[in-house]
Amino acid sequence: MRRLRTLVIVPVILTVLGPAGVAPPAATAADGLPPLADVPFYRADALRSSIEIGPGPTAEPELAWEHVLDAGANTDPILVGGLLIVGDQDGHLVAIDARTGRETWRATGDGAFAGAPASAAGIVVAADATAIRGFDASTGQERWVRDVASDAPRLAIVDRVVYVGTVDGAVRGLDLESGADRWSWQGDHSLSVRVDLVADGVVYANPNDGRLLAIEMSDGSERWRYLSRASRVAYGLAADTVFLTNPVTDDSGQGGQIAAIDAATGQVRWRFVGPSGDQVAAGPFRDGILYVDSHADGIYALRDDGDAATIVWHTDAPTMYRVLTLVGDTLYGATEDGTLLALRADDGTSLWTSRTVGSHVMPIISGGMLFTVDAAGDPRVRAFAERDLIAQLPPPASPVRPSPPPVAGLVDPFAIVRSTPDDHTGVTVGSRRDGPEGVTMEVGPDGLLYVGDPTDHITVVDPSTGLKVRQFGGHGSDDGRFHEIKSLAIDSDGSVYVVDRQNHRVQVLDSNGGFTRQIGGFGSDPGQFVRPFMLTLDPGGAVYVLDGDSREISKFDPMGAFVWRVGGALGDPALRGAYDLTTMKDGSILVMLDPGGPATLLDPADGSVVGRWGDASIGGSGEPTVDGVGNVFLFQYVPAAMRVFDAAGQPLGIREYTDDDESAHRFYPTPVFALDGFGYSFNDNGDLLRLKVTLP
Repeated sequence: MRRLRTLVIVPVILTVLGPAGVAPPAATAADGLPPLADVPFYRADALRSSIEIGPGPTAEPELAWEHVLDAGANTDPILVGGLLIVGDQDGHLVAIDARTGRETWRATGDGAFAGAPASAAGIVVAADATAIRGFDASTGQERWVRDVASDAPRLAIVDRVVYVGTVDGAVRGLDLESGADRWSWQGDHSLSVRVDLVADGVVYANPNDGRLLAIEMSDGSERWRYLSRASRVAYGLAADTVFLTNPVTDDSGQGGQIAAIDAATGQVRWRFVGPSGDQVAAGPFRDGILYVDSHADGIYALRDDGDAATIVWHTDAPTMYRVLTLVGDTLYGATEDGTLLALRADDGTSLWTSRTVGSHVMPIISGGMLFTVDAAGDPRVRAFAERDLIAQLPPPASPVRPSPPPVAGLVDPFAIVRSTPDDHTGVTVGSRRDGPEGVTMEVGPDGLLYVGDPTDHITVVDPSTGLKVRQFGGHGSDDGRFHEIKSLAIDSDGSVYVVDRQNHRVQVLDSNGGFTRQIGGFGSDPGQFVRPFMLTLDPGGAVYVLDGDSREISKFDPMGAFVWRVGGALGDPALRGAYDLTTMKDGSILVMLDPGGPATLLDPADGSVVGRWGDASIGGSGEPTVDGVGNVFLFQYVPAAMRVFDAAGQPLGIREYTDDDESAHRFYPTPVFALDGFGYSFNDNGDLLRLKVTLP
């Protein structure tokens, strides 16, 4: 069974940046919008410069969309390939389409992700409570995991090596592609170490005893150390200077300050302290000017004169806890009172202050938009843009899953006429308490039922008796074996097409389980998959496969040659959230959508959208089948129900599922119809059901 979302049935459930800094902008978007340049690190780039490519809003922006997370955000966001990526407190790493706010993928860790993820060469790396994990940036598929415990790291990636400090005083360098060890250094085992910066052959490590250590990568020796009285400091590199934010009193006897440290020697060239002595934060540095915000003293532009800093300009501003971001000639920031602001970098003149209130982290600016993540428990990601740009954006995703309208006046058309125990059928259906788990089935031209189950076997059952005829497959990666059967279909010649999800392929077998050929394989190129999800065949033998991670739909000819691919994050909005698909009697491809509502019809010739099907009452995560006369049977998860529609999408009947139902009332998967005219499915006890359907 696929991902289940109610209590009725249990769930199954870039260019590498080095010391040079900022990522190159993305190519001009085909839709004519300003390009979305990547912001793949905390504070923009590997040097923590806080300088972004942009472009950003020049006038006060309005809310373009907001995305509601399951729990409060727990990381600073990054932007990669048009996706905002942020970790929440429930242990999810979520990728959100930057133009629409629609969730594109999510990954799960062991406990909450923390600090800030980082990305390079198409891989996103993030730290949860117990491990460092590498994910495919476009699909969210986990590429590797290493058991490295860290303390809210803001990960650094340089020359395809991921640098992270550990809770036992070490610094680890992990291979970006595999997670294998590439470099290490061990300090005091009793301390926790963070690493924010690696540059010019030096790892800058910050143990929680207030030191900043410059460690030579060549031999692990200590080049220099700086001592403060703060357990943690923040720092970035510009030219030959480390600008360090020291939030509390250090050896100089002064309060919150900024220190300009010579990167070669560790000598402090100058310090800056605001009039109040409260915290000040070093932000972007460009053309000899350092931009500084503060808790109590406003915003400063400081000129670095070598052995001193000179104030170029100063402007009052509300309390700020996050550093400024520089885009072109504009500074952007977020204040403690929840407003956003933009200033001219040359003189500090205010360009705009938002009227929108929220608890924002340091914003990301790209593609003419400004993105923020709430930092204080309201689990929202927000995008802001000027009104003219908002008018050009694709329709935004709803921040909350809509509830479909109630279905009235429909009767339950299903009657159970026979139940065959699972020890007769030979099918393993998983959980016996909350429903059949991991089952997919289809009817062959021989009139027999072909049932895939969670043991990765395919069992052939005679529907007239309910008894097993034969069984083949099994768990593995060899030809004819499977690692998570997700869907199957039978061609007119008896060939069995099987979605072999974790092996990233579709296998074609004969009716006895003999291997014939493979379609696809792991990858993102046309004709490849990353965890394919569903498939359907058309009357001519063409194969349509929905990739579960990218939500793209690919067509292959009867011999397995790639024909076309549609959908995905940048595809037609009418295919966003594609969840399942089937072939209609007229040959068109019906695509069910998450979170629900009318489905989409595709032209099989080229994959173009030719219309909508059904109505707003269709719930989330629908799984359709088509009977011999063209009626569509649909199991939907939200709200849980088994439904029937005619070929035009008009509702004909419904069996609603509730938590109080007797087990015999519920059945799954969506029935398939044999040559005898009866439908077949499984109940919560794992028994094979023969169903009679009476429609108006």
